[in-house]
Amino acid sequence: MFANGFGEWRFDLDDVREEIALRGFVNLRSAPSAYALTEVAASVGLVTGASSIGVVTLEGEGSPTWLPRHTESLTYPETELLQCFALGCLLPSPEGGATCLYDSRQAAKALVAELPDLLGVSMRYWSTIYRNQEATHPLIWDDPDYGRVLRYRSQVHTNTVLNLPQGMTEQQFYQAAERALDGSLVLVHVWRPGDLLLVNNRFMIHTRQPYVGKRTMLRLRYDDPHFRTVELHREKAA
Repeated sequence: MFANGFGEWRFDLDDVREEIALRGFVNLRSAPSAYALTEVAASVGLVTGASSIGVVTLEGEGSPTWLPRHTESLTYPETELLQCFALGCLLPSPEGGATCLYDSRQAAKALVAELPDLLGVSMRYWSTIYRNQEATHPLIWDDPDYGRVLRYRSQVHTNTVLNLPQGMTEQQFYQAAERALDGSLVLVHVWRPGDLLLVNNRFMIHTRQPYVGKRTMLRLRYDDPHFRTVELHREKAA
């Protein structure tokens, strides 16, 4: 068993690794501090093979809209996207703000069954934060470990849909993709201080509900080639 050192919460790191690989997510508990949450995330990273974490604090004052449903790191040019990321809660919003997770393996299966011609579609994504960061990915990707998955972001002005089937509009395309995701919902996570939600980015798509009031979160990306703030070092055997 592993104790995070900042409270009574204990968990088995091998079980955590298995949950992330098979179910796609796991929620851990820690003291509600950036240091404690990062320490727990680092311990998980060591057993999942990660070598670094990129940690950033996210502070919000409320949002009346849903965050677009998306796969993390879609604007990165690398063929392989981030394996895992985590969200940690320092201060939850007083109302709303739950994180929803969708199994994109289920969504891909449903979408291809309804519209097999979408196998040829790709999407180009631009970043709204990092200038000149953009990448193109197939909508439906055959992942070597997890099978057929979606790489997707809901309709925003920084998306471009490529190779749509003849006669299909972009609006029809997004409606079909969103329907497929609606049927693949696996988690609605209501935040508490000290929660650390670890997500397998290779087959999970996520979003955030609208919320009211202030909230403070941590976003932690494992082995992000463009953002490293914490290096993970394994002890060598004597």
